[in-house]
Amino acid sequence: MSALTTPSHAELRNRIEQLAISADAKSILIGMADISAKAGDTVIAIGRHVLGFTFDLFRQFPNSSFGLIAGFVIGSLIGAIPFFGAALAAVFTPLLMALGLARGAVADLGNAAIRDRMTDFEHRLRAMVPEAAA
Repeated sequence: MSALTTPSHAELRNRIEQLAISADAKSILIGMADISAKAGDTVIAIGRHVLGFTFDLFRQFPNSSFGLIAGFVIGSLIGAIPFFGAALAAVFTPLLMALGLARGAVADLGNAAIRDRMTDFEHRLRAMVPEAAA
């Protein structure tokens, strides 16, 4: 498993341009990639880090990501019910998102490649903390 690297602005722009979303949403995401913060003399590209991490999560855990988004969409649809939809959505949206995430995680963990990567990551973490290995 490779170390987490920050993609360049051009790489992020190419990934964003390939998404099947509106031009406005693409513009917002590209704007997020430009967000940075200054810590002392160092400039940290926070937007690029966050977007790179997000793209990696979607690539590595597609079923979990889809389940989480599906739960959110269904919860939003419940919220659109007149009169009592908002009250129902407040209860059901978090539950549906958790259920979608859990079902997706089970499917993702069933994938041998992802399971191997997670095991490798666990071993690397244990090697960094000597008392955890004992």
